[in-house]
Amino acid sequence: MRPVPQLRTFSFSQPEKQVSFLQNKGFWGQGTKTLCCIKCTAYLLGGKFIMQHIAWLLFTITAAIIGSWIGLRIGIPAGALIGAICSVGLLQILTGSAWFPPEIKPFATSMTGAYLGMRITRADIQSLKKIPAAAAITVAGMLGYNIICGIVLQHLGGLDIMTGILASAPGGMTEMSLVALDLDANSAIVSSIQMIRFAVIAPIVPILHRFILAHWQHENNKSDEIADLGVPLRAAGLKDTTFALAIGLTAGMIGKATGLPAGTLCFSLAACASYNLYFEVGTLPTGIRYAAQCSNGALIGIKLLMSELLLLGSILPVVIIVTLGWIVVNLLLGWALYRYGKLSPETALFAAAPGGMSDMALISAELGGNSAQVTVLQLCRVVCVIILCPSIALIVS
Repeated sequence: MRPVPQLRTFSFSQPEKQVSFLQNKGFWGQGTKTLCCIKCTAYLLGGKFIMQHIAWLLFTITAAIIGSWIGLRIGIPAGALIGAICSVGLLQILTGSAWFPPEIKPFATSMTGAYLGMRITRADIQSLKKIPAAAAITVAGMLGYNIICGIVLQHLGGLDIMTGILASAPGGMTEMSLVALDLDANSAIVSSIQMIRFAVIAPIVPILHRFILAHWQHENNKSDEIADLGVPLRAAGLKDTTFALAIGLTAGMIGKATGLPAGTLCFSLAACASYNLYFEVGTLPTGIRYAAQCSNGALIGIKLLMSELLLLGSILPVVIIVTLGWIVVNLLLGWALYRYGKLSPETALFAAAPGGMSDMALISAELGGNSAQVTVLQLCRVVCVIILCPSIALIVS
């Protein structure tokens, strides 16, 4: 009796190759009937394989949406991203079959770049011209410590230098996770360490700064006389939103084709920022940001394995030390911005904080700081880190 061929070890999407395999192995019949049966069997098995992929894709999308919704409802930073990572990662660890098409990545990255770019306004640029020294101090100080963190995580945590630098970069969890995907770094570890950084810094920094400011005797700097340039960002209409997304996607694809580090994100961001600065159409709906974060979370979650969680647990003390170091750097940069950047303490401390841009601006305003300057410096920090950090990581590695 001839053995039964094992079709499951081959691609079900190309039955002709399976027929050729059967012919070479002696399973080929001479009659047309045998040929038709073999082809039909291959197509049926291929259809079953495709249906299984579609089913797991739907499970993964459902898990990502539910996780994002829970993350947003809880109110954690980057809730849509963290929720999707956790839910899809849990599905992957339990089943090992979670699946999400990687072809989605450049589209999600372009959407993120478009959203960030459309938040840059003329008022931001005008305000930045008045505080160039403060912007330079903030970016240089944070990038310098970022490189130190990457080296520490490499030598003490066993991570590769690329993953270490991106994991500790103060450029936003979503953005750094996207860059990690583009540069083939360990995006799951990057997202996890970024999540720890948010969890540690977010509650400590505001309380610490309030305490410091309550005991900081100082003279008002002249920069406080500058009017707060913060104005509510108006939302773009449907037509402008569609056109902005088209620009972002086109620029993102061009950036991807160039092969530059994080080219998709940087080109999309630059193109949409230029478009908004010229036409002033407004910001994109927050739903676009949530959709991009949900997609990115699914892409990262399917890479989450139990071995990586064990690795993260083994290096957790190093990660905590590096994260607490960011608070020290924040205090040093805050003093430098006050001393050399001519900012008030209320503005300087929160402008140099490696936390959420909107949160830091709001708290600074409550304490008498200049929320516009905080927002602009935070935005400058995020954009510069997104653009420069991938190149620095490549050079160092």
